Amino acid sequence: MRIIFSTIALLLYFTGAAQTSLADGKYLLYMKHSSVATNVMFIEMIDETTFEIRGTNWKGNGKIKNNRGFYDFEFENGDYGRTDFRINKKDELIGSVRFDKNNLIWVDMDWSYVAKKEK
Repeated sequence: MRIIFSTIALLLYFTGAAQTSLADGKYLLYMKHSSVATNVMFIEMIDETTFEIRGTNWKGNGKIKNNRGFYDFEFENGDYGRTDFRINKKDELIGSVRFDKNNLIWVDMDWSYVAKKEK
């Protein structure tokens, strides 16, 4: 019986069925490798795969499946881009931000962050 449960757990883990979750709430943003939060963002789930997100001077919409997703954002000044992210086993978002320059090309900002849900 123990072997069956272990096998099921491994199967769920490797197929993504044992997924981490994205939840409504306030998330603290940390630059990669920093212990000090530099900003906040708020997530509101619309359904299991769709969410709205906003920060201090930006807002956006996104999609998630299993532990990977993205959101398209726009700042109040009209600049916009996309953030691709994954959710780790601690339910932290690991994001990589890209901006659209002149409607021609996605530019990697080398701006990566970790977002932790405020408790």
